[in-house]
Amino acid sequence: MEWDRLTKEARLRGDVRAQLAATQQWEAEARQDAEDVHGMFQDLSVRVQQDEEEAARVQKEQGELL
Repeated sequence: MEWDRLTKEARLRGDVRAQLAATQQWEAEARQDAEDVHGMFQDLSVRVQQDEEEAARVQKEQGELL
């Protein structure tokens, strides 16, 4: 009976360790995804700024031509 209880406890501890490892892996992947998204957002922000500057130049040139 004691052996069964100890075996069950060991199995549960193993399950908890496996769950912890999976959770830590998930957290690491989530952090990497967040960093990737942040970088993409920064890239898009730069692109928007460049596009706005180009649009302003084009509007200015059109105004000068008229």
